Amino acid sequence: MSPYTLPTYCLKKNRLWLVCLCASLLLSACGGQSDNSNENSLTAGTITQAPQNNYSSNCISNFNQWSPSPEKPAIQLLGNKVELLEMGETYIESGALASDEQDGDLTTSIVIVGAEKLTTTTQGDHMIRYEVTDSDGNSALPIYRIVRVFKDTPPSGSKRLFSEVDSVMEYWEHLPTFLGDDPNRLYPLVVYAHGWSTSKEFETSSRAALLDTLPIVQIIKTGEWDNSLPMVVVTPQRCWSSVDQYQMDALNTFINWMVRNYPIDEKRIYLTGLSNGAWVTWEYLRAYPNVIAAAAPIAGYGDHTQVCTHKHVPLWAFNAVDDPTTHYLNVVNMVSNLLNCGVGRYPPKLTIFENGGHIISDDIYNLNFLNLGLPEYDVYDQSIFEWFLEHERH
Repeated sequence: MSPYTLPTYCLKKNRLWLVCLCASLLLSACGGQSDNSNENSLTAGTITQAPQNNYSSNCISNFNQWSPSPEKPAIQLLGNKVELLEMGETYIESGALASDEQDGDLTTSIVIVGAEKLTTTTQGDHMIRYEVTDSDGNSALPIYRIVRVFKDTPPSGSKRLFSEVDSVMEYWEHLPTFLGDDPNRLYPLVVYAHGWSTSKEFETSSRAALLDTLPIVQIIKTGEWDNSLPMVVVTPQRCWSSVDQYQMDALNTFINWMVRNYPIDEKRIYLTGLSNGAWVTWEYLRAYPNVIAAAAPIAGYGDHTQVCTHKHVPLWAFNAVDDPTTHYLNVVNMVSNLLNCGVGRYPPKLTIFENGGHIISDDIYNLNFLNLGLPEYDVYDQSIFEWFLEHERH
């Protein structure tokens, strides 16, 4: 989609002109706002308490423990943030340094967690955590080292549970096969927001088993993923499926945690999600408009009245005409409102497939839908992940 003003483009594209004209009138007939709508504007940087509901036990009560503070000690890794080991090779701990304004050098007080369990007899990506507490009881923000043990190529993915990491949410991760080859290289981060039924409220397993069912996880596990993509991919598991300010703050805390503990390029953080995860994508852009470099919500929409806050963020939205859950006109309305905010450097893109139903993310991510899409909109002519890599936050 080339740069355009909404009226001019609508006149050129007759069908979209009718949709642009009618979308607002039809919105309520098409289902209106999602049931997950939160009418209150989200405030960037707000630290919120977990709402008191039936699912509070699935959530962290607050996020203050992840907040930097001059009163907390500081830890600095020695050696590489990512260590590469061949199977059978001995792991040699490089250690870390720790200091505190009041106590001075705390290096000898560092506690290393995870190294004692590390084995090089099997393949795996291991997390080694470094912790320290000063004499006043202030704990440093823990930092991590990733140790990759493999024979030929590293594993395709790993699940990170609370027993191993102190992140605000458990998650599944994919690391590029070449991550760690260059100790100074930083990598783009793709955050996938899952749909309604994958949250903790539906989790019967203590091992976050629902994450294994996610489309992007399955694509990576089955070898359909393009391993040349230089991306860290993570799928954090939200504590419940309703989208509210707490969830936006939790996701932001998680992204900050990833940046602190992985070799992530802060200018190349991307967000995508299906259905309820698309709503999360729209809402996170509204709440934290200066974090994401580009976004791709799929089969879902958000508050169409609040889109101007993130008009500068490149966005590519997707839906199918035959989607029984999310009427495509709701997504058209979101993008039309973005256009009304004023066209910036990167006008939003919109792809509408004639068929595909609700779960279209699989066919988008694995390129089955490449070169498809109604001609009135933007044809899906490029891998969404390659499109991500064209954008960085300025």
